[in-house]
Amino acid sequence: KLKIHFEQKGGLAGITSVAEIDTSHPSFSGEAHEIQSMVNSSKFFSLPPKITTKDAAARDHFTYTITMESDDGQKHTVETSDVSKPLELNSLISYLRKKAEPVRKKP
Repeated sequence: KLKIHFEQKGGLAGITSVAEIDTSHPSFSGEAHEIQSMVNSSKFFSLPPKITTKDAAARDHFTYTITMESDDGQKHTVETSDVSKPLELNSLISYLRKKAEPVRKKP
C-alpha cells in the first residue's frame, strides 16, 4: 500500500493543484494495482530528490513535487518539472495530474 502526496505548481496561471492518494482507501481499490505498477516502473524510490534543469526558456512550466510513503516505512520525495522529468515518470505524473484539484486561495 502507498500514500502519495502530489503537488503541481506554476504554468501560465500560476495555479497550485494537489492530490492525496492512499491506495488502501476503498475509493482507490480498483486502481491500486495500476498505481503500484506505475510506481514500480518509474523506479520512484531510487530517483534523486531533485531533478532540475537550468532552462531559462521554461519559465511557464509546471513543477511537480511527489512524496510517497510505503507501508514498509519507506518515504521519498521527488521534485521535478515539465522540462526535467525523466521519461519513467511520465505515466505516473499524468495519472496524478488527472487526480489533482486546484487549491482554493483563502480570501
